[in-house]
Amino acid sequence: MAISLTAFRQNLYNHVKQVLADETGSLTISSKDGDVELVNTAELESLREFHHLFASRKNAARLLQGLEEAGSGEATEVWLEELNKLAKP
Repeated sequence: MAISLTAFRQNLYNHVKQVLADETGSLTISSKDGDVELVNTAELESLREFHHLFASRKNAARLLQGLEEAGSGEATEVWLEELNKLAKP
């Protein structure tokens, strides 16, 4: 949804409340100088994490391969305790 800066200022509290109520919500605020996005912190953190995980081509390829394997049933379930044992010398 996009609104003008004037409309945003006139109803600031309700617009912020609306974005906070929707975890994936955002609001585009338009002004003559450009647009600005008001984004829920949970959504912003999710986007930052996604960017971090996919910033490396190698890591992105591994993640996508893992998703593909999990979807096709090729993946093997491993419990955290098992991984901890393998990690310790």
